[in-house]
Amino acid sequence: MKTAKRKRSVPTRSILIILTGSLYGLMGTMLLHAQDEEPPTEAQAKAIASNILELDDFKLLYPSDYIYDHAVIYNPDDHKWHMYGIQMPHTSYIHLTSDSLTASPWEKKADFTYKGLSIWAPHIIKQDGKYWMYSTAVGKELRELVLSTSKDLQSENWTHYHNNPILVRRTPAGFDGKIKDCMLYKEDGQWIMYYSVVMERTNDKDHWVVGYSTSKDLLTWSETKVAFDQNTDPGVESPFVVKRGKYYYLFLSGRPWPIGGVDVFRSESPFHWDEKHDYIKRFPKNPTKAHAMEIIQDHNGQWYMTRCGKDIGGWWIAPLTWNDGQ
Repeated sequence: MKTAKRKRSVPTRSILIILTGSLYGLMGTMLLHAQDEEPPTEAQAKAIASNILELDDFKLLYPSDYIYDHAVIYNPDDHKWHMYGIQMPHTSYIHLTSDSLTASPWEKKADFTYKGLSIWAPHIIKQDGKYWMYSTAVGKELRELVLSTSKDLQSENWTHYHNNPILVRRTPAGFDGKIKDCMLYKEDGQWIMYYSVVMERTNDKDHWVVGYSTSKDLLTWSETKVAFDQNTDPGVESPFVVKRGKYYYLFLSGRPWPIGGVDVFRSESPFHWDEKHDYIKRFPKNPTKAHAMEIIQDHNGQWYMTRCGKDIGGWWIAPLTWNDGQ
């Protein structure tokens, strides 16, 4: 009768050492492969970056033959969203309100006017318990940035700043800088105002850029510096800046006009974007017909892009998704 041989057991500690050694070996192999891989090319990096933003279908918020550059802001006191935007004739802004950002149609209120002048492209912020609206007013000789303030956003309750204009620009040769399409962003206690502006005029051609000025008090603004320079005529329009993580995203319309669409650039600085290096995505005019956009975040954190134009039947909105892990 054969006696069964007793199997030799392996101590648990030995198994742990073997498994640990295998794990480190696997990690080392992975590290070596990772070191062998080359970093992505600029084209590959841009392809990855272009997927950061996704735009869903647009929905009509308010039908109109002509609505252009506009501003959207929420008033917690009356629990309503407010929109002010260019309409025909250019001597007034259309004013719309709604309880919901995406409800349709919005309710039309009384128009906003500024001293009988043509006015373009408002932008509205809230600071120190009141609302500040910055607009381009078209005077007899120059386009000027002007300020009006309100405590409740109602059309009839705006006060025009007594020391307007707050910002005017001439080219070195004395031509109108045609300043327009302003947008404000706050960074480290300092306000940055972006706008489209002509830096020079040569041989009847305007050199358009995205300019910027800075301010501590929203009233006194620095001289124009250049944030984005493509040197086209017609040029960049409707700059809008959003910060996500370490990046500042610049949205631009009208590159070049009338092709339209919206182009997106990103940079680690709020003061400079490069036309080629920082470009990541285009939302073409067809089929999105995106132009003169606003980038808006609702109370639930959802982002949206609005669009407008004389050829799209009104004012529209679409969900905007960020795939950047923020």
